[in-house]
Amino acid sequence: MNRAIRKGSMAAALAGMAIAVFGITASPASAEMAVSELVLTTGVVDREPADAKDTIAAMNGEGKAYIFARVKNTGETANLSFIWHYAGNERARKTVNIGTSSGWRTWSNSAVGPGTWRVDLVDDAGTVLAQKTFNVEDQTAMTPPDMPSANQEMQADAPMGRSPAEAPNTADTNSGMMR
Repeated sequence: MNRAIRKGSMAAALAGMAIAVFGITASPASAEMAVSELVLTTGVVDREPADAKDTIAAMNGEGKAYIFARVKNTGETANLSFIWHYAGNERARKTVNIGTSSGWRTWSNSAVGPGTWRVDLVDDAGTVLAQKTFNVEDQTAMTPPDMPSANQEMQADAPMGRSPAEAPNTADTNSGMMR
């Protein structure tokens, strides 16, 4: 029995050292909730990330980013907020309820422009449980100058009898992007 007590004391001592050395803090809510997966993706299909990205592409300064999270919650239903930051300012916040589960899946999406973005996952106590920083690159600027842009290609296909400027714009928001 004495040996079991010493093992328990050793574990407590090591945990205390980790808190002191690494500055780890846990609020009561975060002790019951942990993010096991955090993915930047271009979409969510069947409640799973469509892909995993480090960078999001934007066309003409506009893009869409998704942050997918898998959360373990051993406690009561609790709130989790996705807080989107750009240039040091909060741009959007989405709060979701997380039920008791070993692998609750949730996500948030936002329109994004070129630059560096950060998304924080925050519990009710304000503790940041996970964080994802990523870049959005404007792909329009990466078109070589001697190659026509997607708009120029569409204009070249103008119906007979109309100038390219008079042709109806039938392009969707995905024109010019590779699939």
